[in-house]
Amino acid sequence: MTDARAFHADFAPFGARSLLTLFVSAQAVHRARALGRAMLTPADVAGLAGCRVAAARDVMSGARRRVEADDLDRLAGFCGLTYGDFQERARHWSQGGAGDVAA
Repeated sequence: MTDARAFHADFAPFGARSLLTLFVSAQAVHRARALGRAMLTPADVAGLAGCRVAAARDVMSGARRRVEADDLDRLAGFCGLTYGDFQERARHWSQGGAGDVAA
């Protein structure tokens, strides 16, 4: 798959970036509640994940902007995974394996 096609595939309904957006947002809510807050801001998430604020903002909002690979890995690490885990799950689902929820 070409780089451009791979980039756009990441934003498919169950693409890696779409999944990362869901997981990071859910983790932000979970951690915010533990702190007695309603939600963490992208700056909060960036601080906890060790990535750029712009990367956290783009991933949390679902923006179709390129994000550096190291920032994607750090944001995935914020969820206890790697970005490769998200890519593998997206590949699995795109091949009809959505019924298999074992991670």
